[in-house]
Amino acid sequence: MKDKDKTKEQLIDELVKLRQRATRQEASEAERGRMEEALRESEERYRGLIQNIPVGLYRNTPGSKGRFMMANPALLRMFGYETVEEFFQISVADTYGDPAERKAFSEKLLAQGHVAEEKLQLKKRDGTPIWAAATVTVIRDESGEIKYLDGMLEDITERKQAEDELKKYRDHLEVIVKERTAQLEETNKSLGQEIDERNLVEEALRLDESRLETLLKFSQMAEASLDEITDFALEKAIRLTRSKIGYLAFTNEDATVLTMHSWSKSAMAECAIRDKPIVYPLEKTGFWGEAVRQRKPIITNDYAAPDPLKKGYPKGHVHLNRHMSIPVFDGDRIVAVAGVGNKDGEYDKSDVRQLTLLMQGMWRFMERKRADEELRKHRDHLGELVRQRTADLVESEEKYRTLVENVPLVVYRMGSRGETLFVNYFVEKTFGYSPAEIFRNPELWYERVYDEDRVKVEKLREKSFREGKAFIAEYRVKHKNGSIVYVMDHAIPFEATDGLISSVDGIIMDVTGRVKLQEKLVRTEGLKTISEVSARLAHEIRNPLVSAGGFARRLLLSMSREDPNRAKVEIIVKEVGRLEIILRMMLNYIHPFELEKSLTAPNQLLERALSAVESEIKERNVHLDLQLAPGLPEISVDRSQIELAAETLVKQALNQMQEGATLFVSTFQENEMFNLVMRYPVQHMAPDDVEHFFYPFTTSQMGYDTADLPMSKIVVDKHGGVIDVSLEESGELIIHISLPHAQTQF
Repeated sequence: MKDKDKTKEQLIDELVKLRQRATRQEASEAERGRMEEALRESEERYRGLIQNIPVGLYRNTPGSKGRFMMANPALLRMFGYETVEEFFQISVADTYGDPAERKAFSEKLLAQGHVAEEKLQLKKRDGTPIWAAATVTVIRDESGEIKYLDGMLEDITERKQAEDELKKYRDHLEVIVKERTAQLEETNKSLGQEIDERNLVEEALRLDESRLETLLKFSQMAEASLDEITDFALEKAIRLTRSKIGYLAFTNEDATVLTMHSWSKSAMAECAIRDKPIVYPLEKTGFWGEAVRQRKPIITNDYAAPDPLKKGYPKGHVHLNRHMSIPVFDGDRIVAVAGVGNKDGEYDKSDVRQLTLLMQGMWRFMERKRADEELRKHRDHLGELVRQRTADLVESEEKYRTLVENVPLVVYRMGSRGETLFVNYFVEKTFGYSPAEIFRNPELWYERVYDEDRVKVEKLREKSFREGKAFIAEYRVKHKNGSIVYVMDHAIPFEATDGLISSVDGIIMDVTGRVKLQEKLVRTEGLKTISEVSARLAHEIRNPLVSAGGFARRLLLSMSREDPNRAKVEIIVKEVGRLEIILRMMLNYIHPFELEKSLTAPNQLLERALSAVESEIKERNVHLDLQLAPGLPEISVDRSQIELAAETLVKQALNQMQEGATLFVSTFQENEMFNLVMRYPVQHMAPDDVEHFFYPFTTSQMGYDTADLPMSKIVVDKHGGVIDVSLEESGELIIHISLPHAQTQF
């Protein structure tokens, strides 16, 4: 069904249902919270429309002591209140004149769930009675309980007064009829006069009914244009006043200018003036402008009679013998002037009444239609904004989800009771536990924190929930395999709509490599040429930094300022930046050195290195098993540096071996590389010690305090060689060095 074929009640009911759907949609979608900020501007426009609509809108709580929760300015004016605060002090019952009527209306509303155009007698603040057409809908929650009532009130006091007047008029007519009938029984002298009077009353009744039918017709012209509405009203006005011509003009904001909008067809046919003026300054108008100047209806039943207010009309203008004009009000402001002319009989108060009520009804309909059109446009715009925002949120959510799942950081959300609400899969790499294991046992977050750090972490989290403050803390956790992991935890509290902290979002970064390297750098103090540090940093910090930093920065550039996830991505970028600063600081310890290479026989170089520690080999009663392959090609190396590296490795071996043990040293050629292998038994060495064999001072607890193992690795690496360390199940430590021959170096 098209809108033009719908009744006023159907249109209002659709508007109410639309609001219900919007309300249910807002209440049912938990994710809509993230849209709230983006939709607030549209809600402000919608609220502005409600504030300016000429019909009273409200929301109130149910029950005998129901209170108003919302009221627009039109409703306040209807009941005579200046501020919403004053209005909210009264109960809904205070607006009714008759408690019994309110009870009956409430029972009907509860039974039906929706009432449209119910006529109610209410009272204003000062006790003045008013009549209103009420359209009210019961809003219930998911359990069926009444949440509140949404309603619309239209002030129909004038219409009710007109209807009452009509009823009184009819009652009066019946009295007249009865009186006249009684008189007819006594005498037939005045029969003709009584018949005439009865015909006049019937004519007045017919006019009232015709006007009411016209007002009803307005509600069926929802799709009509402004010109169609005004032309229809003007032709009806001519019929109601039994006039020949008519016109309608609108005023500007301060009613100083009249703009002619419509002429009746008969007036246009009779008027011979070409290029009729459209805009008339009020000060230059004659009789027809008096309705605006005097702010009341003006009747001129003898237009030809002299009058100082008359300014005449140009030649060719339609001839007037009688004229009546009335102002059309919107509150206290005159918005239009309507006029009719050339009635066969004289214009009277009945004509004023008919024309005034018709034109006021036309104006109210036009205002309501304009408001409905604005509401429709706003609704369509709001729907488009919602669709667009939903698409944006889906895209933003996909970006955020991709970041969270792929960033080499532990991302989590923790509830106020310590429960894990979310954690990404990287947690298994850092803690050794999968997300599923953590969800099954929330206490893992606390149990795996190092004992000495647990109290500090618990206090920080409690304070974050209590005071809503973010924190950054470094502490230790126990990996599932038993190793200690150093982490940096950046937690941010999330404030719910009620002002309470509902959860904490956090990012945990594994900083074990950084911490251990910092400790070793502090102990080494003057050690500046540790290229192993650079390699370890690239493995432990630089690679995840490049991955996390690059991904996070690209994502941040693609996000809008209003994206709710932007703040979290900015935190990731900030934390990555901090680690990059630390990395640059640590790399400052590295200073390159130059090699002075020359061709050297590798076996002779090794023999010189062993000769330098011969006394220590004897002193420690270690047996040397030397197996050197003959005829090995020369290698291009820095003799002093390679000899020192070999000497350092032998000294380290001597300090780890027991008396009587055997140190195996062998050389051979393989894959165009010179190979040196050292093998000897060790005690109290763990796999972790092997992994960090060349870290500064890692081996100091095992023996040789002055052995420069990191420099040994640096020297081999700088020659383009490779040095590996492994621990056999038999307890033997194997050191394998490979150096390129002279002809393969470049």
